[in-house]
Amino acid sequence: MSVRQFSVACELEDDRLNATDKAVLFVLANYADNDGKHCYPSVPTIAKKSCASERSVQRSTKQLEKFGYLSISRGAGRRRSEYELTLPEHLLKAFDAKRRKQYFKTVTPEEAKITESHWDQLFAD
Repeated sequence: MSVRQFSVACELEDDRLNATDKAVLFVLANYADNDGKHCYPSVPTIAKKSCASERSVQRSTKQLEKFGYLSISRGAGRRRSEYELTLPEHLLKAFDAKRRKQYFKTVTPEEAKITESHWDQLFAD
């Protein structure tokens, strides 16, 4: 689960998205890695987790792709599609800044012995 992607999806305000679109986005964020990549849930799995029909999931993934929040590499034959979340960069950066600020509130620099570059290395993939 990517807390980063899920948190940013929660902050996303777009009147074009309906409740099913948001639910599908949350499910995909739950399956994605921290960068929003390598996400392979099947349509039936997404449908079950989002409490939607498979057809509604298909419509929602097309909408999310159309609005630029999702990139889909469709699998051929029996291969699953790969989803990549493409959430707004400014929201991702805001989440990272908030997480960094919260971390540095919990420890003093003397306790942590950590610099900004160490922080970046610590959370880099």
